[in-house]
Amino acid sequence: MITFKSIALTIIFLSYFVSCVSSQRETKFLNHGFLGANLLNFGSSKVYPSGLLELTNTSMRQIGQAFHGFPIPLSNPNSTNSVSFSTSFIFAITQGTGAPGHGLAFVISPSMDFSGAFPSNYLGLFNTSNNGNSLNRILAIEFDTVQAVELNDTDDNHVGIDLNGVISIASAPAAYFDDREAKNISLRLASGKPVRVWIEYNATETMLNVTLAPLDRPKPSIPLLSRKLNLSGIVSQEHHVGFSAATGTVASSHFVLGWSFNIEGKESDFDITKLPSLPDPPPTLSPSPSPPVSAKKKSSNTMLIIIVAASATFVILILSFLVFWFFRREKIFFNGGARKFSYQTISSATGGFDSSKLLGERNSGSFYKGQLAPTEIIAKGDLLMSCDTRINRENLVAREVLLVLKTGLLCANRSPESRPMMKNVFRYLEGTEALPHDDYLFYGV
Repeated sequence: MITFKSIALTIIFLSYFVSCVSSQRETKFLNHGFLGANLLNFGSSKVYPSGLLELTNTSMRQIGQAFHGFPIPLSNPNSTNSVSFSTSFIFAITQGTGAPGHGLAFVISPSMDFSGAFPSNYLGLFNTSNNGNSLNRILAIEFDTVQAVELNDTDDNHVGIDLNGVISIASAPAAYFDDREAKNISLRLASGKPVRVWIEYNATETMLNVTLAPLDRPKPSIPLLSRKLNLSGIVSQEHHVGFSAATGTVASSHFVLGWSFNIEGKESDFDITKLPSLPDPPPTLSPSPSPPVSAKKKSSNTMLIIIVAASATFVILILSFLVFWFFRREKIFFNGGARKFSYQTISSATGGFDSSKLLGERNSGSFYKGQLAPTEIIAKGDLLMSCDTRINRENLVAREVLLVLKTGLLCANRSPESRPMMKNVFRYLEGTEALPHDDYLFYGV
């Protein structure tokens, strides 16, 4: 029989059990890989059989997130004051064939619902409408591999502290402090090599420190970022912790190998030998070698080249000969110039230079009359008839024609010294200077 006493005892027992489980599951954990871990995956996030957590692969415009399965009490139960915490994790970013992008972030958020968030520069946490809104109550530590000038990014390889948006309140190029050399050493986030991160918040001093180093190096004594930040009123008893990564038009694979978290105490250290291995990088694509060519095919190709070259040479020689013969045969000259006649044509027109057609003698030679078809008879004393038939002879003056003829003969003298200057030619044609005598005119023509 069920009594009031038995019901009351059951309720007390269940309350105590839930309280015990809750207190154990919310304050401290250590994961060497995530196979069987208390982890919730969203978007492109997945866990490999080895335990390796992949938030995104190298596909474009992806969002991948993974959160601890239960909320973490980041404030005192009786007030809004935040508590101290420390966390450490190991991540790796492997870029694809192009530039890396866009990065990952450690996130503390009141909700795991980021359905309205954008990929790329917004890292899957915010969008253009809620970026920077104080109602978000989100703290993120970003490891960014793309420079967004509009978001005031310092470069394409930086670490930033983000509060309620992706415009960082503090940032620095990725580096770690080398205690032996007493200086910061640059660290490439998308090198494909594991990087360890320490994030520590001191609620009493309201100081947030972010430190990172290669996996094989000890924790540096000086953090990369230190920022006074009061998280009271931002974090609560029901805040979730996890990771978010995104790609855009450039993409990378974002991995997390291990994660430890602790409230009011130091995070647990890792046993590196228990961490999952990263996948091998994709092989570099190289052009496949050309298949070997047989000796017979090489010989055939060589013979074909020789035949084509010989044929082309023969055709060029034939064409060159025909062009040369045509020019020699036709004596091509400019339109409107004086006609030219071969020796055979003149001999035929004068009857083989018959003495009955002799017109006279000069120093330069003998002059004959003759008929050149289709021209009319050209003879001494009929100067106008010797002009080109294309010229209107009715407008010609014999004296002017004779002047032009003699001036041309004088300019054609074989001796350059006997040729007139241009100013003399103008004077001859204008009639202001007399031509030399005929014997001098025809000498050397």
